[in-house]
Amino acid sequence: MSLTSKLRSKKQKDKELKNILVSIEPLKEDYYTLSGKLPFSKEYSAYVPYALENQYDSSIVGVAFDYLARFRIGQFTNKEEARDHLTAYQGLRKLRKKTKDYSLEGTFYIPLINDILDFIRSESKISPELCQKALKLAKLEQLYRSRTIGEINADFYTCIDSSDEIVNELINLMDVFEDKFINSGILTKNSEVVFNPSLGVSSLLIDGADTDIWIDGTLYDFKTTKKNSLDRNDNLQLIGYYILNELAQEVHAAIGAPPLLDKNKLGFYKARYGEIEFYDTEKLITKEMRDQTLIELAKYFNENPGRLNLMRDPFFVEDAKEVLKSISDWRI
Repeated sequence: MSLTSKLRSKKQKDKELKNILVSIEPLKEDYYTLSGKLPFSKEYSAYVPYALENQYDSSIVGVAFDYLARFRIGQFTNKEEARDHLTAYQGLRKLRKKTKDYSLEGTFYIPLINDILDFIRSESKISPELCQKALKLAKLEQLYRSRTIGEINADFYTCIDSSDEIVNELINLMDVFEDKFINSGILTKNSEVVFNPSLGVSSLLIDGADTDIWIDGTLYDFKTTKKNSLDRNDNLQLIGYYILNELAQEVHAAIGAPPLLDKNKLGFYKARYGEIEFYDTEKLITKEMRDQTLIELAKYFNENPGRLNLMRDPFFVEDAKEVLKSISDWRI
């Protein structure tokens, strides 16, 4: 279950988590844009107006865009790991299990990933063919995240191409991405880039929360929404990633686990508008705010440990629980 799902959930325990994040929720006025425009305002220009009629198409475009942006960044920075550890692979595993076709990895998935690697190693531009591959990965990711009951049509995920309308939408979004993100100066050939940076023990506590991409100290979340306003759940999601990372840093340091990346700045990239909205955690989150929120989170996770108990290393589990108990007893 993603952090997004928990923020939208009506379960009482998920509402409790949301209320904790609300305590450090950024204000719209706390953000600033790379372009200098007023954040979340009508000053934005819609370069790719929303025209999709089907809700599933809208969702699949959002996921496929994330993949294409990832692969283009990998190509630009010469990082082949952009093709590794894709959530789509979990969808492939689910598809194999549902269809009993265990040849799919060799006949479909590995050739597709090899094509992605060829793109990353090349100087090629985003093509309709690459968009179709990203859409197949997006379908697999959607399958993984869905509660699918009954039979599954494997061809829908492996053979059937998406419509030209959807492909053209992605081509247009990637044209804007090239101009407004790749060529913006915030990304260089030597940039430090981590794809889907880990939240460490917090990923277990939150039932599998994952993030998009980390570049030179900034955690980015890519959005293809038609809204130019600040969505509250998106806002809480991004600040949630930051504070969950801070909690994991404390736990990891105490038990000798590997440290995580610092998230000194948070950023939304609005793909239809080509706008980047930043929130500076170093300047706006005081130590008192941070520590008080960590106390509340530790108390919450003491009662709601998520998948922590499923970890195979019992010593890590017990040590992590001890640190969470210790944090919950902090005095400020």
